[in-house]
Amino acid sequence: MSGFHNTNSEIIDQSLDIGNFLSVTELVSVISDALSQYMFNDIWIKGEVTNYTFSSNQNLFFTLQDSKASIDCVSFKNQLQTIKESDIAGKEILVHGSVDVYKQKGRLQLIVDYIYLGNQGSKQAEYLRLKEKLNNEGLFDISRKKNIPKYPKKIGIITSKHGAVIKDLTTIISRRWPLAKILISHSSVQGKDAKKQIQNALHIIENKHPDITIIARGGGAQEDFDVFNEEEVVRAIYQFKFPIVTALGHQENSTLSDLVADFQAATPSEAAEMIVPNIINVKKDILDKIQIMNEQIYRSLYSLKKEHAIINNILFNYDFNLLLNKKLTSKNIQIVDQLVKTNLLEKKLKSTAVKEKILALSPNEILNRGYSIIANHNGKIINTKKELQSNSSFVITVSDGSIQAKIGDKN
Repeated sequence: MSGFHNTNSEIIDQSLDIGNFLSVTELVSVISDALSQYMFNDIWIKGEVTNYTFSSNQNLFFTLQDSKASIDCVSFKNQLQTIKESDIAGKEILVHGSVDVYKQKGRLQLIVDYIYLGNQGSKQAEYLRLKEKLNNEGLFDISRKKNIPKYPKKIGIITSKHGAVIKDLTTIISRRWPLAKILISHSSVQGKDAKKQIQNALHIIENKHPDITIIARGGGAQEDFDVFNEEEVVRAIYQFKFPIVTALGHQENSTLSDLVADFQAATPSEAAEMIVPNIINVKKDILDKIQIMNEQIYRSLYSLKKEHAIINNILFNYDFNLLLNKKLTSKNIQIVDQLVKTNLLEKKLKSTAVKEKILALSPNEILNRGYSIIANHNGKIINTKKELQSNSSFVITVSDGSIQAKIGDKN
């Protein structure tokens, strides 16, 4: 020990064997890792709340203590449900979380992710915590639920091979819808082995590609349904690729598996009746539709016959009118041709008459009829006697030529 009184490092090295050593950070990290590897990452702690305070970024800090010990706790904003200070300050509560080391101080602390304020014990607290967690992850969203097929061909059943449930399900399904193939995967529905067996049964049924699957069990005490509140079972139902209906006990027995299922039936019998139609009703519906279809076909054929008759009548009348129009057209062409010829003849006759009249009025024709024309020496036609002067000369034109003449004394 005398070596500790000398600051010479050589003396310390001679006194102590410290070939391997940890830094403070490494030590705290080792402790933190060791805590997370054991049961300390998923625990419930009960204690009284003291030193309750919010940080500026709304993280909650408080101390949880009993009569002999205390531990610092922190709940981060994104993990904390809405809680008032009056709800927990000075009260004994249950909290869920994990133990870790606050590295800057090397101090243990509890990272709280859920605070239970009820008085029904840790089982109810765990149920509410898990329910809130899964709900926040969207496992219960209505939008992700799958529709139930109307006419299923393959129906999966997961239940115990003992008891009345399996018999009730198969009897009702076979009676109502014998066309479906029933796929059964037996599983315990309570007890320590039930969790693994239910997950395994889901896997087996999923590989057979059912149209829909029922998970069912009969009634019982509330603790008999604990397996259906297990996180592993709830997630297995959520990840199942095909529609699932839960029928767990009676209506008052509600579990997290019911919330994640695509549909919840109050009883196994109700589930069986709900997922399959009644074949008697289906047959009647088909016959009714066939009758309606036959009536529609008859009405359509009758309507087509009427339309066919109307079209034939139109075509017959069209052919007759076409022939008549053809005959009338030929006759009309003849009439028009005759009218044109008559009109042309009349015009020709009128033209000849006009021509003859014009020729009759020409001077040559008048001269040919014995008339003559008298004109003075300037060529002016003389119409009256007084226009002629004594001893004046004039020209007389007759049909075959002209004659020079002279007037003697006028009387």
